[in-house]
Amino acid sequence: MTTALPTQTLTTRRFLLRALRRSDAAALYGTLSDEGQCRYLSRPHFTSVEELAD
Repeated sequence: MTTALPTQTLTTRRFLLRALRRSDAAALYGTLSDEGQCRYLSRPHFTSVEELAD
């Protein structure tokens, strides 16, 4: 069994980089539900916020 390494957070005065959370789905849905924006991704666009959150 392997143990997952803790995800680090990078914070500066103007920027925060952290691991994604389920609650981020609503904010990302506008972009990731657009076929044109997702044209070159490895999967088709998302059709619901719930699908994206999963």
